[in-house]
Amino acid sequence: MSRGFDGVQEQFKGVQEQFERVDGQFKSLRAELKNNIAQVDSRVSRVEDRVINIEENMVTRLEFEDSLSRTKLIENKLSIESGK
Repeated sequence: MSRGFDGVQEQFKGVQEQFERVDGQFKSLRAELKNNIAQVDSRVSRVEDRVINIEENMVTRLEFEDSLSRTKLIENKLSIESGK
């Protein structure tokens, strides 16, 4: 009778070892995912910063059209032929 329980006990130990290996793999995977997420977050932050910088230095369409109108007016007053 004891032999049967010893076999079951060894099987439980084997299962426990397998669970420990799987747990270790999950911990490793979790750490890798956290690292990858941190890298993606960092990249997104840099993209956001660049977009903000572009928006701050960008001329709006209205400003551009206003500038073209003013340039055309100056060209007309000074009798300068436009490059267009």
